Amino acid sequence: MVQKGIYFARALFLNNKPLFHYGTLDQGWWPDGLHTPPSDDAMKYDLEVTKKMGFNMIRKHIKVEPDRWYYHCDRLGIMVWQDMPSVMVVFPGEGDDRGTRRLFVGRDHGDPPRRTEETAQFEWELRRMIDLHYNAPSIVIWVPFNEGWGQYSTCRISNMVKAYDPSRLVNPVSGWSLRSCGDIYDIHSYHTEVTVPPVTTDRACVMGEYGGIGMPVEGHLWNPEMRNWG
Repeated sequence: MVQKGIYFARALFLNNKPLFHYGTLDQGWWPDGLHTPPSDDAMKYDLEVTKKMGFNMIRKHIKVEPDRWYYHCDRLGIMVWQDMPSVMVVFPGEGDDRGTRRLFVGRDHGDPPRRTEETAQFEWELRRMIDLHYNAPSIVIWVPFNEGWGQYSTCRISNMVKAYDPSRLVNPVSGWSLRSCGDIYDIHSYHTEVTVPPVTTDRACVMGEYGGIGMPVEGHLWNPEMRNWG
């Protein structure tokens, strides 16, 4: 995959041509190693099956994978939306929006008080993630926050990421506590009826998560006695 430039005008573009992103919310779980892939062949097979199913992208959900995973995405031509792993601290202000589970576009509350150590560590790790993977052409979007988990100073963080890597789009927050900044307006819909993202004139509109559709398979469940979400 050669990435010459990604632009948006109420849509996502690749190499200056509009392209609909259609993919999976991939949390990278494995039955034997949990977050650790069992082998390089297993990672490769998982991506090949994803592509054969008709998907052209993967949102790597609040996890960073080994370099080989991105290499296989590069080679297979699969686009990646790369999440920053979330902190679970609920900061005053912006974190309050999370519990409402509603579409919310509010103001940036600025830096939360008495959280300098946590926020400094988060921002260092965010820049470090970009440093380590900026040269993977498969990564087309950075996602700093997910559903208000540890969300704070959203627009400042979004602008920081955009300035740090101008070659990619920034999805400031995927779902729930949305803010009027960044390149993408991203809603989540786990309802019976699909919620259609509103059209905006300054950002691409996407549905970052949908449905919670699952297929529990006997013999492949972590805990068969529990109700499996989905």
